[in-house]
Amino acid sequence: MSEWEGYFRGVMQLPSQIEKDALLYSSSVIAYDEKYRMLSESEIETINMPPEERAPLMLNDEKFIRVGPHLEFDGWSLLLYKKIGGEESAREKITLFVARMNELVWIGQFRDENQPVVVRHIEDKMKDLFNYFLGDQ
Repeated sequence: MSEWEGYFRGVMQLPSQIEKDALLYSSSVIAYDEKYRMLSESEIETINMPPEERAPLMLNDEKFIRVGPHLEFDGWSLLLYKKIGGEESAREKITLFVARMNELVWIGQFRDENQPVVVRHIEDKMKDLFNYFLGDQ
């Protein structure tokens, strides 16, 4: 297990709230939830495109449309997407998040009712990573 994979599984994941997630660096998946199949090269390219150029976003054969603004924080950003279509979407509302810090990207899915807890968790972990990288310089 790599150092990033250990950090991802031990600190970043929130299994009771975030249903599927992965950590990417540049064009590589460096850690992922077992429920998420490996992302294809074209899916990673799409995730790495500027936000205004990717609509809709297709991941794991699921379609997502961007909702809300591109939120910019100190050293990182967050975008939210809603799942559209498919049989599941009639029963449950799913949101996809894309948190980015330069070439490090954390992507995952959660049910809408968990949004306050998940967004707070994402903010905390991305701030921790930003401070870690800042302290390394």
